[in-house]
Amino acid sequence: TDVQFLFRTVFFSRGGSGFLLDLVRNPINRREKQYNSTVPMAPFAETLALCTLALCWAATLSASALSFTVAPLAAQNLGVSDTLAPFTNSMFLIGMAMIAALSVFLFDKCGRRVGFASGAAMGAVGGAIGVIAVLHESSALIFVSSFFVGIAQGLAQFYRFAALEITAP
Repeated sequence: TDVQFLFRTVFFSRGGSGFLLDLVRNPINRREKQYNSTVPMAPFAETLALCTLALCWAATLSASALSFTVAPLAAQNLGVSDTLAPFTNSMFLIGMAMIAALSVFLFDKCGRRVGFASGAAMGAVGGAIGVIAVLHESSALIFVSSFFVGIAQGLAQFYRFAALEITAP
């Protein structure tokens, strides 16, 4: 359909990172391997799955933007110095980088469903810790919250690869 074509062309390309991820996962016959990792699905199920992944991706980008702007302001509001408050963004990026290195093992051993559910759980934990930090006026918990939200964002970056696998070329 037009929605699937638009989604596929905007977020993915055959020579893009989806292809590279496939090569990393299947190192044997890298040059000979034809790129075809799609999962056959009924048209309605495919459209529903794509819409779900698109909404998840939109929520991921919104949460990332909100976290980058609100966390340093919350830290400043809780009494953290102006020079240390942006460290919340550093904790966010450290969480993303750490899980990016470990996500290959998580997705290979447990599958995408468990990986994405783990990411959503980490985001919920990070949000809950952030709420507790603001309610109890704990500046240290703001940094912990940013770390967990970063882990969630790192795992959510793989939504686009899951969308690539369910769309037909």
